[in-house]
Amino acid sequence: MVTHSILLASEDWCKQAASGKVKVYDFYVGRKKGIRSLSPGSVCVVLTKVSNIFYGEFKVTKVKLVDAREYQELASKGYIHEPQQLKPSDKVWVLFFDEFVEYPIKVRKEALTNVKTATSKKPISEWVITGQSYIDDQALEEIRKIAGKGLESHECIEMKLLEVGNLLGFKTYTADTGKKCGDIQLRELTSLKPEEIARNELKRIDVVWYDEVRAIYKLFEIVLTTDIRTSFTNFSELSDLNADFFIVADSGMKQKFDKFRQNRAFSIIRERTRFIDINELNKLYESTKRWVEHAKILNLPQLQSTM
Repeated sequence: MVTHSILLASEDWCKQAASGKVKVYDFYVGRKKGIRSLSPGSVCVVLTKVSNIFYGEFKVTKVKLVDAREYQELASKGYIHEPQQLKPSDKVWVLFFDEFVEYPIKVRKEALTNVKTATSKKPISEWVITGQSYIDDQALEEIRKIAGKGLESHECIEMKLLEVGNLLGFKTYTADTGKKCGDIQLRELTSLKPEEIARNELKRIDVVWYDEVRAIYKLFEIVLTTDIRTSFTNFSELSDLNADFFIVADSGMKQKFDKFRQNRAFSIIRERTRFIDINELNKLYESTKRWVEHAKILNLPQLQSTM
């Protein structure tokens, strides 16, 4: 079971981390309590020291006790914001991370009157947080929900997948043609009609990409509230297709994905099934749009429909 945490930091630290400059969270010299319970994959929610707001979060990639020399090397690279002055004999615990995710909604701690861990008697709004406080998956997901992380709807994720597929020259289909993301009707983005879908099982898949020339499918299932087993079962029914399978979900679902991927019942699709974090999909969506805009000068056949 991965342990998560609430950490304190200045608002300036949060801004530097959100900009991508800061890559390390450093504890004060002598701090030892509880740090060893954090591990790669732990999510740290950052609470600002003065304004008492949840600013964002990062996922730990490494937990390490560094000496003064290594600490100074990290500081010289700009990975540590406002580094401490250490004595040659000092050692400091640090957390490495790749990306800091800023929350769309900045929530004050006092507002979390209904957010608890599975074992806590008091809500987080009543906690006294002086440096670090552990939370479980239950509390983490509630904080994320209130702070707006992962609020994208199923339909808007489908919209992005359809747009990326179209931009990359695939024919596309969604099982939810009647649904909308904002003012955009999903059926307006598809190029495959239901009657052109060769298999009834394909019609249940959230998003389908089809390479007509090579007869290759890319199949996507979005898991927000549904059981991940259902998606694996849907994919297994299509195991005879020349296809790659993708589960699109929040990063917190990765452990469940790995568990089902190793299930013997799904061994036939194991090597063709991958996980896509919603944050990574958003990056793919934006970068693909930018790339296609620049690539138009090449007059590539697969991009003709986007020009």
